[in-house]
Amino acid sequence: MKYIKYSFLLALVVGFSSCLKNSRDIGGLLSDKGSIVTSISESAYLNTDAQNIGAGYVYTNANFNFLTRPNEAVKFFTLKISQPLQTKLSGPLVLKVTTSAYDAQSGGSPYPFAPADVPAGAIKITDITVPASSDKLIIVPVLFTVNKTLLDPNQDYGIKFTLSSANQGVISEGDKSINVIFNYSDYSANINASDYEANYTYKSVIVDPSGEVGINNNKTMYLIHPNSTTLEYVDLYVYALTAPSQRADIKFLIANNFSTGARTALFRPNFTIDGSGKVTGITNASGTTSVTNLALDPTGSNKFVYTSNNNRTLSLKYTFTYTTTINGVITPRTVKVSEDFSYDPNQIYF
Repeated sequence: MKYIKYSFLLALVVGFSSCLKNSRDIGGLLSDKGSIVTSISESAYLNTDAQNIGAGYVYTNANFNFLTRPNEAVKFFTLKISQPLQTKLSGPLVLKVTTSAYDAQSGGSPYPFAPADVPAGAIKITDITVPASSDKLIIVPVLFTVNKTLLDPNQDYGIKFTLSSANQGVISEGDKSINVIFNYSDYSANINASDYEANYTYKSVIVDPSGEVGINNNKTMYLIHPNSTTLEYVDLYVYALTAPSQRADIKFLIANNFSTGARTALFRPNFTIDGSGKVTGITNASGTTSVTNLALDPTGSNKFVYTSNNNRTLSLKYTFTYTTTINGVITPRTVKVSEDFSYDPNQIYF
């Protein structure tokens, strides 16, 4: 009899404890072990940009030189695999990819023109295999081998990639496809024939010993290769986040004026390069600002390095002199500049 009573009391306590736990687990959130979701990172940028920063991203590029390395692994897009809770990849994640004609209306705005379809066999499409990981977020660049001998370097091409299936988890319905252009440039005539042109993650350090101007900044820059011996850059932040009347500064070295708090366009750098990517000189291409004593700093590497399609770097150091006039006093100031470029994971354009 005592055994029955104790059993009843134990069942009552367990049941009551369960009720308390369930009452706190609203909608099963506490017991939800989560799921694995795969998406295309660039697609997420295109789909949400207008709601977040409104910069107006329209399309993404695969940047590669049509005239060199005939069978090169080219980075086309980036996978983002989210597994923030208990559920993790139990083994390699295998994703299948399909391709179709470029959709000029995707991403909210039409591309300026309709690119040509990619010839059959020009891109070797394979399954994507991602090793198992316990990381909450896994970022994977996707590269496919391109047979460039089948492409016309005077032609722009476009293609649409779609994640069609995954052996684990789910594919984000809104971010499963991406349209990719090869290799359009708004800024130079060197289309499809450059190792340099692309978006870069850019860090600039400008030091003025007098403290008048300076900066320590990270942002996105687009390198321009207008001819075989010249490099320039376009400041995409200035382009996207300023009024059209101020966009004349997009090719300028930008600093902060600590006296006024204003953004200052110091000058427009033009870098001379040799065939190996070595920077051999620097000039001022601006007709509105003047600097003197422009010189490369020999302590810098001052060289562009192409390791692979999605691993490119440019490191620069140089000095110049500019003058300021305060209360009628003209003062020359010597400024040191350090600039570092690395290929940006997201090749997204306005």
